[in-house]
Amino acid sequence: MKPSDDLRLYSIPPLPSDWTPPWDLIDQLNVFAGQLYLRDYTSYLRLCRFLGVPTSTGDFATNTAIRRNLFNIPGGFEEMEMTFSDSPLPAVMTLLGIRSRGRPFAQTHMGKILQGQLLREKDFE
Repeated sequence: MKPSDDLRLYSIPPLPSDWTPPWDLIDQLNVFAGQLYLRDYTSYLRLCRFLGVPTSTGDFATNTAIRRNLFNIPGGFEEMEMTFSDSPLPAVMTLLGIRSRGRPFAQTHMGKILQGQLLREKDFE
């Protein structure tokens, strides 16, 4: 099956050969579609920024409970760009649970993000 991440699969009319979709859009569509694995580390960083999930090994990386509840900590996002006023993680977890039809997804990229685990570049090799 051909990958559809480039949004060219079955496009009518055909897209110009030099057209490239915005990567942020692709990341958001992949979450909505229930994709459990990310393309690469750069996609991981973009998606975490969009969802408001820290990706560094700074202060928040040492405490899983804090990482999961950053929306409840005043100043928890001082260095992050905010997309949502409330955490989207419960809704994403529900959506992925529905899309995966009850199959476990905790060991996938998205499962680890939703559990507050940090991913490293080697996780995408």
